[in-house]
Amino acid sequence: MSAFKKYFLQTLFKRYASFSGRASRAEFWYFVLFYCIIFLLLLMVALLFMKNPVASKIAIGALLLYGLFILIPTIAITVRRFHDSGKSGWWYLLFFLIGATCALIVDPKVVNFGGKGVKYVAYIISLAVSFIPLWWECLSGDRDANKYGDPPTYDED
Repeated sequence: MSAFKKYFLQTLFKRYASFSGRASRAEFWYFVLFYCIIFLLLLMVALLFMKNPVASKIAIGALLLYGLFILIPTIAITVRRFHDSGKSGWWYLLFFLIGATCALIVDPKVVNFGGKGVKYVAYIISLAVSFIPLWWECLSGDRDANKYGDPPTYDED
């Protein structure tokens, strides 16, 4: 079975919104790889058709639909990846909220208070908060069962 079918299509169609259980590093990173490849292909198509207004809108619409379609499985596999190392999926929401708040503070069009020092601190916090989940996603999972289930295994059908 190809990695595309095993890690990407199965995640999309068999575990679309499954936030329970665990995801191995291979499942997570192959999913991210194929997600990015498809996104970049759609982006290249959109850029190729930028001079044609109708084709450009269709290509950009396809890109947006893909982003909306893939949003829930991306969150779900990230939560399952956290579970693999024994961490709660709620951490993902916390990191997102902290990062989004700091990003709003950095953007002068949204929030205009404090000096440059506040914006620099918010920027540094935003960067730090984005690296913590990345670090956790790179860690190997628990070898034995944890409170989120048994270690991930994959059928070869």
